[in-house]
Amino acid sequence: RSSDLYAEGGYTHKLHGLHFGANFSFNGEQAYRLTDPRVLNNTTFLTFKLGVGKVFAKGNSLCISAYYMRNKQYEHDRYWRPGEQQRFFVLYGFGLYNNKQSSVSFGVSRMFYINNEGIDISYQSANDKPISIKANIIYDYKYMYAEESSIITLYESRTHSISPALNISYAINNRIRLKLFTFNQIIKRLGCENILERYMTDVVNSTYDYRKIADEKNYHYFNLNSNTTLRAEYQFNNISKIGIQFGIIAFERKEKNTKYDYLVDNMNVTPTFRIDADFLSPNSKHQLNLALQYNKQVSVKNKYNVDIQNNSIPHLDFQTCFAPYAYHSAEFDALCSQAVYTYHFSKFSLGVKADAFLTSGTRLNDVEYNKTIGFNSICPMILPQADKHNEKWFSISTFILF
Repeated sequence: RSSDLYAEGGYTHKLHGLHFGANFSFNGEQAYRLTDPRVLNNTTFLTFKLGVGKVFAKGNSLCISAYYMRNKQYEHDRYWRPGEQQRFFVLYGFGLYNNKQSSVSFGVSRMFYINNEGIDISYQSANDKPISIKANIIYDYKYMYAEESSIITLYESRTHSISPALNISYAINNRIRLKLFTFNQIIKRLGCENILERYMTDVVNSTYDYRKIADEKNYHYFNLNSNTTLRAEYQFNNISKIGIQFGIIAFERKEKNTKYDYLVDNMNVTPTFRIDADFLSPNSKHQLNLALQYNKQVSVKNKYNVDIQNNSIPHLDFQTCFAPYAYHSAEFDALCSQAVYTYHFSKFSLGVKADAFLTSGTRLNDVEYNKTIGFNSICPMILPQADKHNEKWFSISTFILF
């Protein structure tokens, strides 16, 4: 059985030209089994947000906000049948895992925590000027750690990310407008495995405790997403407009383990081209929006150096390392189109939207997995040998707007 609880609240206040705001939310889920062994899983998310903003005399605005999120997952296993064993499986990157088996008499508890803090700064200039600017930057920090019922911190990870964005719009005249948009996100993560020592705290009662004697910071993760777009719009009249844009998307994903010299690295560049048009009838009843976009992904760099598989101990490197590496090691052409028709009534609008997507490409020829796949019953839907990277779909939907 499972049950969910969600609550949210907020408050705003204006004082001396400053706008203050506060928000909190709580989301909790409890799932449990009604038969032995009894497994209870509690998951909670608690979030707080504070912000302040100001609109200046010339129409410029500045907003600063900060947030904190606490995530906790608590698992409790109890009432095991005689002779049964409890298995604790932890996967910590590059197909490496711990699988501990032990008999359970009184039950075992495990906790997973995430502390998440961040700050968001936004600036927007006045819209009545020929040049308008929107700028935003977000810094985010996550700290994750895991514990057992004996209060042992087994694994930790620290993740830093920064996401700047800039949007500049320049109106040359009443008909022509140029726009420049750029967004970047950089994520860096460091994983830590603590080395623990068990020692006796009470000889008479034979009680033990654990203490940390060392740690290994071997796991490193890096992710880059960058998107820069230049767009030109031409307004024919008050009811029709056409737009053309060119862009470039850069992507990199890198994982490495410094202890074993494992490395997985993908870097792709994707040029994009888009043309769209908006039409509105003179009586403002009929509206038509058309868009067509073409993308071409090119692989710039791909490296794979993970060799941990052997016949005696199977690992999960195919699922956790090779599968995402092979997915990104592809070159393809993508074409997507969209058509939206809307009919406006006096109090509401009805519309229909159609989307089509077509991708044609192949995985790089040297991206193959030639070893024995461990735990092949849980493999993702990707082949170990190079294959086509094709996709096509079509969708149609209706909507109503009030």
